[in-house]
Amino acid sequence: MSITIPTTVDAAWNDLFRKGLSTDEYSYLIFDVKKTETDASKKVQVFMKVYVPENKRNIATENVKNAMEVEGYTVEHRKSKGSNIPEIDIVVTDTKPVNVIRVQFKPIKSSGSGGGSKQTTIQESTSCLYNALRFHVFPNQKLTPDMDLTTDHMDKAAKWIDTPDATVEQMIEFANQDPDWKEVFIDGANALYDKIKPAASNDFIFVRGDKEIDDGVIKKAFAKCKASLVHKELKNEDKWNPSDIWIVSKGAKTEIINKLQPYGAKKGTTIEVFNDALSQFFTDGKLMGVSLKKTGGTGTVKVVNADTPQERKASLGVEFKKKKTKDMLVYDSKRNFTGENAHKRWPMDVYIQYGTGTKDNIQMRNFGGDNKGDWKWRKKYSNRHWDVAGNNYGF
Repeated sequence: MSITIPTTVDAAWNDLFRKGLSTDEYSYLIFDVKKTETDASKKVQVFMKVYVPENKRNIATENVKNAMEVEGYTVEHRKSKGSNIPEIDIVVTDTKPVNVIRVQFKPIKSSGSGGGSKQTTIQESTSCLYNALRFHVFPNQKLTPDMDLTTDHMDKAAKWIDTPDATVEQMIEFANQDPDWKEVFIDGANALYDKIKPAASNDFIFVRGDKEIDDGVIKKAFAKCKASLVHKELKNEDKWNPSDIWIVSKGAKTEIINKLQPYGAKKGTTIEVFNDALSQFFTDGKLMGVSLKKTGGTGTVKVVNADTPQERKASLGVEFKKKKTKDMLVYDSKRNFTGENAHKRWPMDVYIQYGTGTKDNIQMRNFGGDNKGDWKWRKKYSNRHWDVAGNNYGF
Protein backbone atom coordinates (compact mmCIF):
# COMPACT_ATOMS: atom_id res chain seq x y z
CA MET A 1 0.00 0.00 0.00
CA SER A 2 1.41 3.38 -1.00
CA ILE A 3 2.15 5.95 1.69
CA THR A 4 0.61 9.39 1.33
CA ILE A 5 2.70 11.98 3.11
CA PRO A 6 0.85 15.10 4.32
CA THR A 7 1.76 18.20 2.30
CA THR A 8 2.51 19.99 5.60
CA VAL A 9 5.64 17.91 6.09
CA ASP A 10 6.42 16.75 2.53
CA ALA A 11 9.70 18.70 2.19
CA ALA A 12 10.90 17.56 5.60
CA TRP A 13 9.99 13.98 4.73
CA ASN A 14 12.16 14.12 1.61
CA ASP A 15 15.05 15.60 3.62
CA LEU A 16 14.66 12.83 6.18
CA PHE A 17 14.94 10.16 3.48
CA ARG A 18 17.74 11.75 1.47
CA LYS A 19 19.87 13.17 4.25
CA GLY A 20 18.66 11.87 7.60
CA LEU A 21 18.14 8.12 7.34
CA SER A 22 20.83 7.41 4.78
CA THR A 23 24.26 8.98 4.29
CA ASP A 24 27.70 7.85 3.17
CA GLU A 25 28.38 6.87 6.80
CA TYR A 26 25.25 4.93 7.74
CA SER A 27 21.93 3.61 6.47
CA TYR A 28 18.73 3.06 8.47
CA LEU A 29 16.28 1.99 5.80
CA ILE A 30 14.35 -0.74 7.54
CA PHE A 31 11.29 1.12 8.75
CA ASP A 32 7.53 1.10 9.04
CA VAL A 33 5.33 4.17 8.68
CA LYS A 34 2.65 3.54 11.29
CA LYS A 35 0.54 6.65 10.82
CA THR A 36 0.07 9.66 8.55
CA GLU A 37 -2.29 12.50 9.47
CA THR A 38 -4.89 14.17 7.28
CA ASP A 39 -5.69 16.87 9.86
CA ALA A 40 -3.11 19.68 9.67
CA SER A 41 -4.02 20.81 13.20
CA LYS A 42 -2.62 17.60 14.70
CA LYS A 43 0.91 17.78 16.05
CA VAL A 44 2.26 14.42 14.82
CA GLN A 45 1.79 14.38 11.06
CA VAL A 46 3.88 11.25 10.46
CA PHE A 47 4.77 8.55 12.97
CA MET A 48 7.33 5.98 11.86
CA LYS A 49 9.42 3.23 13.42
CA VAL A 50 12.99 2.71 12.28
CA TYR A 51 14.48 -0.68 13.08
CA VAL A 52 18.14 -0.84 14.09
CA PRO A 53 20.27 -3.29 16.16
CA GLU A 54 19.62 -3.02 19.90
CA ASN A 55 23.13 -1.77 20.66
CA LYS A 56 22.97 0.88 17.92
CA ARG A 57 19.69 2.59 18.85
CA ASN A 58 21.24 5.51 20.72
CA ILE A 59 23.86 6.02 18.01
CA ALA A 60 21.18 5.92 15.31
CA THR A 61 19.06 8.41 17.23
CA GLU A 62 21.96 10.85 17.46
CA ASN A 63 23.00 10.36 13.83
CA VAL A 64 19.54 11.15 12.46
CA LYS A 65 19.05 14.02 14.92
CA ASN A 66 22.37 15.62 13.99
CA ALA A 67 21.78 15.16 10.25
CA MET A 68 18.39 16.87 10.39
CA GLU A 69 19.76 19.70 12.55
CA VAL A 70 22.41 20.31 9.89
CA GLU A 71 19.52 20.74 7.43
CA GLY A 72 18.10 23.48 9.66
CA TYR A 73 15.41 21.58 11.58
CA THR A 74 14.81 21.72 15.30
CA VAL A 75 14.89 18.18 16.66
CA GLU A 76 13.67 17.23 20.11
CA HIS A 77 14.55 14.09 22.08
CA ARG A 78 11.73 12.21 23.76
CA LYS A 79 10.91 8.77 25.13
CA SER A 80 7.98 6.61 24.10
CA LYS A 81 5.18 6.62 26.68
CA GLY A 82 5.63 3.88 29.27
CA SER A 83 9.05 2.78 27.95
CA ASN A 84 12.62 3.86 27.32
CA ILE A 85 12.39 3.50 23.55
CA PRO A 86 14.20 6.54 22.07
CA GLU A 87 12.23 8.89 19.80
CA ILE A 88 12.84 12.21 18.12
CA ASP A 89 10.41 14.87 16.96
CA ILE A 90 11.52 16.70 13.82
CA VAL A 91 9.83 20.06 14.09
CA VAL A 92 8.52 21.20 10.72
CA THR A 93 6.49 24.25 11.79
CA ASP A 94 7.27 26.04 15.03
CA THR A 95 4.18 28.24 14.93
CA LYS A 96 0.79 26.96 16.00
CA PRO A 97 -0.30 24.44 15.05
CA VAL A 98 3.13 22.80 15.55
CA ASN A 99 3.72 19.92 13.13
CA VAL A 100 6.35 17.21 13.61
CA ILE A 101 7.58 13.97 12.12
CA ARG A 102 8.03 11.53 14.99
CA VAL A 103 10.68 8.84 14.55
CA GLN A 104 10.93 5.95 16.96
CA PHE A 105 14.01 3.71 17.01
CA LYS A 106 13.04 0.10 17.64
CA PRO A 107 15.41 -2.86 17.99
CA ILE A 108 15.62 -5.35 15.15
CA LYS A 109 14.71 -8.82 16.31
CA SER A 110 17.54 -11.30 16.60
CA SER A 111 18.91 -12.78 13.42
CA GLY A 112 17.25 -16.07 14.38
CA SER A 113 13.86 -14.56 13.64
CA GLY A 114 15.05 -13.52 10.19
CA GLY A 115 13.25 -10.15 10.33
CA GLY A 116 15.37 -7.16 9.41
CA SER A 117 18.28 -9.13 7.99
CA LYS A 118 16.08 -11.06 5.56
CA GLN A 119 14.28 -7.92 4.43
CA THR A 120 17.58 -6.20 3.70
CA THR A 121 18.68 -9.23 1.68
CA ILE A 122 15.52 -9.11 -0.42
CA GLN A 123 15.76 -5.32 -0.89
CA GLU A 124 19.34 -5.49 -2.14
CA SER A 125 18.61 -8.48 -4.36
CA THR A 126 15.58 -6.71 -5.84
CA SER A 127 17.84 -3.80 -6.73
CA CYS A 128 19.96 -6.25 -8.75
CA LEU A 129 16.84 -7.45 -10.57
CA TYR A 130 15.70 -3.95 -11.53
CA ASN A 131 19.20 -2.96 -12.61
CA ALA A 132 19.21 -6.02 -14.90
CA LEU A 133 15.82 -4.94 -16.28
CA ARG A 134 17.21 -1.54 -17.20
CA PHE A 135 20.55 -2.72 -18.56
CA HIS A 136 19.39 -5.76 -20.52
CA VAL A 137 15.62 -5.84 -21.00
CA PHE A 138 14.94 -2.13 -21.54
CA PRO A 139 18.31 -0.71 -22.65
CA ASN A 140 16.69 1.90 -24.88
CA GLN A 141 14.09 3.34 -22.53
CA LYS A 142 13.82 4.37 -18.91
CA LEU A 143 11.87 2.26 -16.46
CA THR A 144 8.69 3.91 -15.14
CA PRO A 145 6.33 2.93 -12.30
CA ASP A 146 3.42 2.43 -14.70
CA MET A 147 5.26 0.02 -17.02
CA ASP A 148 3.69 -3.37 -17.54
CA LEU A 149 6.47 -5.66 -16.32
CA THR A 150 5.62 -9.21 -17.30
CA THR A 151 6.92 -12.56 -16.11
CA ASP A 152 8.84 -12.79 -19.37
CA HIS A 153 10.60 -9.49 -18.61
CA MET A 154 11.55 -10.70 -15.14
CA ASP A 155 12.82 -14.05 -16.43
CA LYS A 156 15.08 -12.28 -18.94
CA ALA A 157 16.43 -9.98 -16.21
CA ALA A 158 17.01 -12.90 -13.84
CA LYS A 159 19.57 -14.34 -16.28
CA TRP A 160 21.79 -11.34 -15.45
CA ILE A 161 21.77 -11.57 -11.64
CA ASP A 162 23.38 -13.85 -9.06
CA THR A 163 21.57 -13.45 -5.72
CA PRO A 164 21.49 -16.86 -4.01
CA ASP A 165 19.85 -15.62 -0.80
CA ALA A 166 16.62 -14.39 -2.40
CA THR A 167 14.37 -15.82 -5.10
CA VAL A 168 12.96 -13.86 -8.03
CA GLU A 169 9.48 -14.57 -6.66
CA GLN A 170 10.41 -12.91 -3.35
CA MET A 171 11.78 -9.88 -5.19
CA ILE A 172 8.68 -9.46 -7.36
CA GLU A 173 6.41 -9.82 -4.33
CA PHE A 174 8.42 -7.29 -2.32
CA ALA A 175 8.36 -4.67 -5.10
CA ASN A 176 4.65 -5.15 -5.79
CA GLN A 177 3.69 -4.95 -2.12
CA ASP A 178 5.52 -1.67 -1.56
CA PRO A 179 5.13 0.82 -4.45
CA ASP A 180 7.44 3.29 -2.71
CA TRP A 181 10.29 0.81 -2.76
CA LYS A 182 9.45 -0.13 -6.33
CA GLU A 183 9.89 3.50 -7.37
CA VAL A 184 13.24 3.53 -5.56
CA PHE A 185 14.44 0.47 -7.50
CA ILE A 186 13.28 2.01 -10.79
CA ASP A 187 14.79 5.39 -10.01
CA GLY A 188 18.10 3.84 -8.94
CA ALA A 189 18.35 1.60 -12.00
CA ASN A 190 17.77 4.54 -14.35
CA ALA A 191 20.33 6.71 -12.55
CA LEU A 192 22.93 3.93 -12.55
CA TYR A 193 22.42 3.28 -16.26
CA ASP A 194 22.80 6.99 -17.07
CA LYS A 195 25.99 7.18 -15.01
CA ILE A 196 27.71 4.13 -16.49
CA LYS A 197 26.42 4.63 -20.04
CA PRO A 198 26.95 0.98 -20.99
CA ALA A 199 27.32 -0.22 -24.55
CA ALA A 200 24.26 -1.78 -26.12
CA SER A 201 25.98 -5.15 -26.00
CA ASN A 202 27.14 -4.81 -22.37
CA ASP A 203 27.61 -8.01 -20.39
CA PHE A 204 27.16 -6.67 -16.85
CA ILE A 205 25.76 -9.02 -14.25
CA PHE A 206 24.55 -7.84 -10.83
CA VAL A 207 25.55 -9.90 -7.81
CA ARG A 208 24.77 -9.89 -4.12
CA GLY A 209 26.12 -12.59 -1.78
CA ASP A 210 27.25 -14.79 -4.67
CA LYS A 211 29.88 -17.43 -3.98
CA GLU A 212 32.37 -16.35 -6.65
CA ILE A 213 32.75 -12.58 -6.28
CA ASP A 214 30.97 -10.92 -3.32
CA ASP A 215 31.12 -13.73 -0.79
CA GLY A 216 33.91 -15.36 -2.79
CA VAL A 217 37.23 -13.76 -3.73
CA ILE A 218 36.43 -10.33 -2.26
CA LYS A 219 35.44 -11.61 1.18
CA LYS A 220 38.33 -14.09 1.32
CA ALA A 221 40.92 -11.55 0.17
CA PHE A 222 39.78 -9.02 2.76
CA ALA A 223 39.96 -11.64 5.51
CA LYS A 224 43.70 -12.04 4.77
CA CYS A 225 44.57 -8.45 3.87
CA LYS A 226 42.85 -6.77 6.83
CA ALA A 227 45.81 -7.59 9.07
CA SER A 228 47.61 -4.61 7.55
CA LEU A 229 44.87 -2.17 8.63
CA VAL A 230 45.91 0.06 11.54
CA HIS A 231 42.43 1.08 12.72
CA LYS A 232 40.58 -1.81 14.36
CA GLU A 233 37.15 -0.55 13.29
CA LEU A 234 38.15 -0.86 9.62
CA LYS A 235 38.83 -4.56 10.10
CA ASN A 236 35.06 -5.01 10.00
CA GLU A 237 34.31 -5.79 6.35
CA ASP A 238 31.19 -3.60 6.31
CA LYS A 239 33.28 -0.60 7.38
CA TRP A 240 35.96 -1.22 4.76
CA ASN A 241 33.49 -2.11 2.02
CA PRO A 242 30.15 -0.22 1.96
CA SER A 243 29.06 -1.92 -1.27
CA ASP A 244 25.70 -3.70 -1.07
CA ILE A 245 25.85 -5.14 -4.58
CA TRP A 246 28.51 -5.53 -7.27
CA ILE A 247 28.38 -4.94 -11.01
CA VAL A 248 30.59 -7.48 -12.77
CA SER A 249 31.59 -7.71 -16.41
CA LYS A 250 30.75 -11.31 -17.28
CA GLY A 251 33.61 -11.49 -19.77
CA ALA A 252 36.10 -10.33 -17.12
CA LYS A 253 34.88 -12.64 -14.36
CA THR A 254 37.67 -15.19 -14.76
CA GLU A 255 40.28 -12.40 -14.85
CA ILE A 256 38.86 -10.91 -11.65
CA ILE A 257 38.88 -14.25 -9.85
CA ASN A 258 42.41 -15.12 -10.98
CA LYS A 259 43.69 -11.71 -9.87
CA LEU A 260 42.06 -11.63 -6.42
CA GLN A 261 42.15 -15.31 -5.49
CA PRO A 262 45.84 -15.33 -4.44
CA TYR A 263 45.19 -12.45 -2.03
CA GLY A 264 42.79 -14.67 -0.09
CA ALA A 265 45.02 -17.74 -0.13
CA LYS A 266 47.67 -16.55 2.30
CA LYS A 267 48.55 -13.60 4.51
CA GLY A 268 51.08 -11.01 3.46
CA THR A 269 49.27 -8.87 0.89
CA THR A 270 48.57 -5.39 2.25
CA ILE A 271 45.17 -3.76 2.01
CA GLU A 272 46.71 -1.09 -0.27
CA VAL A 273 47.61 -3.74 -2.85
CA PHE A 274 44.12 -5.23 -2.65
CA ASN A 275 42.48 -1.80 -2.92
CA ASP A 276 44.65 -0.99 -5.92
CA ALA A 277 43.47 -4.11 -7.73
CA LEU A 278 39.82 -3.21 -7.03
CA SER A 279 40.42 0.38 -8.14
CA GLN A 280 41.95 -0.78 -11.41
CA PHE A 281 39.01 -3.09 -12.11
CA PHE A 282 36.67 -0.16 -11.38
CA THR A 283 38.58 2.13 -13.74
CA ASP A 284 38.44 -0.54 -16.45
CA GLY A 285 34.68 -0.99 -15.95
CA LYS A 286 35.06 -4.66 -15.00
CA LEU A 287 34.04 -4.63 -11.31
CA MET A 288 32.08 -1.87 -9.57
CA GLY A 289 30.70 -1.87 -6.04
CA VAL A 290 27.43 -0.05 -5.40
CA SER A 291 26.18 1.22 -2.04
CA LEU A 292 22.40 1.54 -2.13
CA LYS A 293 20.46 4.44 -0.60
CA LYS A 294 16.72 4.94 -0.51
CA THR A 295 15.91 8.07 -2.50
CA GLY A 296 13.19 10.51 -1.61
CA GLY A 297 12.91 11.96 -5.10
CA THR A 298 15.16 11.86 -8.13
CA GLY A 299 18.11 9.61 -7.41
CA THR A 300 21.73 10.44 -8.07
CA VAL A 301 24.86 8.34 -8.50
CA LYS A 302 28.13 9.55 -7.01
CA VAL A 303 31.56 7.96 -7.41
CA VAL A 304 33.47 7.83 -4.11
CA ASN A 305 36.93 6.59 -3.10
CA ALA A 306 38.11 6.73 -6.69
CA ASP A 307 41.85 7.22 -6.26
CA THR A 308 43.86 8.52 -9.18
CA PRO A 309 46.66 6.31 -10.56
CA GLN A 310 49.15 8.65 -8.88
CA GLU A 311 47.43 8.26 -5.51
CA ARG A 312 47.33 4.50 -5.85
CA LYS A 313 51.01 4.45 -6.74
CA ALA A 314 51.78 6.48 -3.61
CA SER A 315 49.82 4.02 -1.48
CA LEU A 316 51.61 1.10 -3.04
CA GLY A 317 54.90 2.77 -2.15
CA VAL A 318 54.51 1.41 1.38
CA GLU A 319 54.33 -2.20 0.20
CA PHE A 320 56.87 -4.46 1.90
CA LYS A 321 59.05 -6.15 -0.68
CA LYS A 322 61.03 -8.67 1.30
CA LYS A 323 63.71 -9.63 -1.23
CA LYS A 324 64.38 -6.05 -2.33
CA THR A 325 64.58 -4.89 1.28
CA LYS A 326 67.02 -7.64 2.23
CA ASP A 327 69.18 -6.87 -0.79
CA MET A 328 69.43 -3.22 0.27
CA LEU A 329 70.47 -3.97 3.84
CA VAL A 330 74.15 -4.21 4.76
CA TYR A 331 74.75 -7.21 6.98
CA ASP A 332 77.47 -7.90 9.58
CA SER A 333 79.65 -5.01 8.39
CA LYS A 334 80.41 -7.07 5.29
CA ARG A 335 82.29 -9.68 7.32
CA ASN A 336 80.33 -12.50 5.67
CA PHE A 337 79.91 -14.89 8.59
CA THR A 338 79.48 -18.47 7.46
CA GLY A 339 79.10 -21.95 8.97
CA GLU A 340 78.29 -22.03 12.68
CA ASN A 341 78.59 -18.23 12.82
CA ALA A 342 76.11 -17.61 9.99
CA HIS A 343 73.46 -16.47 12.48
CA LYS A 344 75.64 -13.45 13.28
CA ARG A 345 75.04 -12.07 9.78
CA TRP A 346 71.59 -10.84 10.68
CA PRO A 347 71.68 -7.40 12.28
CA MET A 348 69.84 -6.36 15.42
CA ASP A 349 69.40 -2.86 14.08
CA VAL A 350 68.29 -1.17 10.88
CA TYR A 351 69.07 2.47 10.12
CA ILE A 352 67.19 4.99 8.04
CA GLN A 353 69.42 7.72 6.61
CA TYR A 354 67.36 10.94 6.38
CA GLY A 355 70.13 13.50 5.86
CA THR A 356 73.74 13.96 4.79
CA GLY A 357 75.29 14.31 8.24
CA THR A 358 76.97 11.41 10.03
CA LYS A 359 74.33 11.58 12.77
CA ASP A 360 71.36 11.89 10.44
CA ASN A 361 70.16 8.37 11.14
CA ILE A 362 67.12 6.80 12.76
CA GLN A 363 68.00 3.57 14.53
CA MET A 364 65.32 0.83 14.59
CA ARG A 365 65.43 -2.47 16.47
CA ASN A 366 63.00 -5.38 16.61
CA PHE A 367 62.51 -6.54 20.20
CA GLY A 368 60.00 -9.21 19.21
CA GLY A 369 62.34 -12.08 18.40
CA ASP A 370 62.41 -14.12 15.21
CA ASN A 371 58.70 -14.47 14.58
CA LYS A 372 57.10 -11.25 15.81
CA GLY A 373 57.33 -7.58 14.95
CA ASP A 374 57.94 -5.30 17.95
CA TRP A 375 59.89 -2.42 16.44
CA LYS A 376 61.15 0.52 18.47
CA TRP A 377 63.24 3.41 17.30
CA ARG A 378 65.38 6.36 18.33
CA LYS A 379 67.67 8.87 16.74
CA LYS A 380 71.18 7.47 16.43
CA TYR A 381 73.68 8.82 18.96
CA SER A 382 70.78 9.87 21.17
CA ASN A 383 70.69 8.95 24.86
CA ARG A 384 66.90 8.83 24.76
CA HIS A 385 65.05 5.62 25.55
CA TRP A 386 63.84 3.37 22.81
CA ASP A 387 60.44 4.54 21.68
CA VAL A 388 57.42 2.45 20.79
CA ALA A 389 56.50 2.47 17.13
CA GLY A 390 54.22 5.29 16.16
CA ASN A 391 55.38 7.97 18.63
CA ASN A 392 57.97 10.72 18.18
CA TYR A 393 59.68 10.51 21.56
CA GLY A 394 63.45 10.78 21.29
CA PHE A 395 63.50 12.80 18.03
